Amino acid sequence: MKKRMLLLLTMASMAAQSEAQERANVNRHLPSPMEVDYASFRQRMHHSLHEHHPGTANKTTAGGSRWYNYNDYFDLNETAMSSSIGFSLPYMWGSDDGLAAYSDGSGGTTFDTIRFVSMNMVLDPSFYVPLNDGFNEYDYFDGEMKITATDAYTIDSVMFTGTYLVNPAKLSPTGPIDTLRVSVIHGTGVTGSDIVENTVTVASGSPLTNYTAVGSPMKIQRVGFSGGNRVAAGTTMQQRDILLDNTTTPPSWEADTVNGIYVGKVKFDPPITINPGEMVGVSVSFLSGDNTFTPYDTVFFGSPTVPPVKYNMFRGAVGFRGTSSSVQFPPYNSTDRNTGSFASRTTSTGYSPQWYWYAGALTSAADIQYPDISVKATCATCGTVTTKVTDTKLITASQAYPVPAVTEINIPYRIKTTADMDVTLTNMLGQTVAQQTIANALTGIATLDVSRLPAGLYTYTLSAGNSKTTGKVTVVK
Repeated sequence: MKKRMLLLLTMASMAAQSEAQERANVNRHLPSPMEVDYASFRQRMHHSLHEHHPGTANKTTAGGSRWYNYNDYFDLNETAMSSSIGFSLPYMWGSDDGLAAYSDGSGGTTFDTIRFVSMNMVLDPSFYVPLNDGFNEYDYFDGEMKITATDAYTIDSVMFTGTYLVNPAKLSPTGPIDTLRVSVIHGTGVTGSDIVENTVTVASGSPLTNYTAVGSPMKIQRVGFSGGNRVAAGTTMQQRDILLDNTTTPPSWEADTVNGIYVGKVKFDPPITINPGEMVGVSVSFLSGDNTFTPYDTVFFGSPTVPPVKYNMFRGAVGFRGTSSSVQFPPYNSTDRNTGSFASRTTSTGYSPQWYWYAGALTSAADIQYPDISVKATCATCGTVTTKVTDTKLITASQAYPVPAVTEINIPYRIKTTADMDVTLTNMLGQTVAQQTIANALTGIATLDVSRLPAGLYTYTLSAGNSKTTGKVTVVK
């Protein structure tokens, strides 16, 4: 099982690279987003995203509307940290009885089941933690509509991206009509809500140490999920289906394809009312309409096979940190509520876990995190994001990385006004084991050498003027 998971995760991070040949084979009349290289794909993906997700491009006033997509924030945050965001296209099928080509880890190919049945997002537009995970972060969204925990708002549209792979032989008057099923729920995070929130303490050896230090608290949101319908579910559920009709010429779904990237859009009329303090959960699932499918038949052959698919399938776009050849775990704040996940077949009943997925028992944290799902929120009472005049804190910093650390730790920071900044690292006895001073600091990444330190839990402190901020990091050997 662990080998299978590693194969899935490895191929997920490689999926964007193989996408070039697949789109070129499936839809020759469409421009291939991967004809040049992976960077070109990211450019085109961003172009498509920002056409629909305006981010900081369109400023709104009180009582307006705004698109919320964690990849927008994630991209801005990574740029500020001089890092990068990449996109993966993992396979998604309606059950675990379809086979796909995966790397066997030694240059060959093996076929295994497609375990992901749905991709999900939890979005909390009102959440605000400077530099970490806030849609109200004024450095990124100054002038945008600002939802707070006391504001009610509505959701009238959902959007997502990916690629819809089609066997050309099935593009005919008798071709199957596939379905992309979108479901929206909302909840407060309390027990019994359609979105449940738990706080866990990261234990030694837990996969969650990939995100933060041992002993640190982390919030985990779980989406109410119906395994039978393969969607987010609960008393607040609103569901819409997108029919991918392959019986017409040209196919009806073709109009929703931009630069070789499928853009799925659904509207809710009347809009969904989200009560103050609630989070929004969205799921996207693929339902094959092909009645010729035989259980455990091969759905995806992989490139350079022509066609690469035997049965039509969907691969959702997922944002992750790093590049296709160097995937990293995204940094999280302990109170982060904006999360992404997949529902695997073995966990697709009750609640679907966030941040990680597992098969039977928790074995590995996923390195692909943010399905590209957006919601459009409208608020009649909301103000705008502005610099807080009451915020006198001079310096802010996000969680140090990598976690755990081996040779060095990197601490992204931001100071409101240029100042000399001291960076210190202390052990559990309070002894300073590493330090440096950064002159005229403003925005950047402080790096400390920990290669000679013994394994253990350490505290880092960044101080400038009368302001300071601290955090913890684990060093391993």
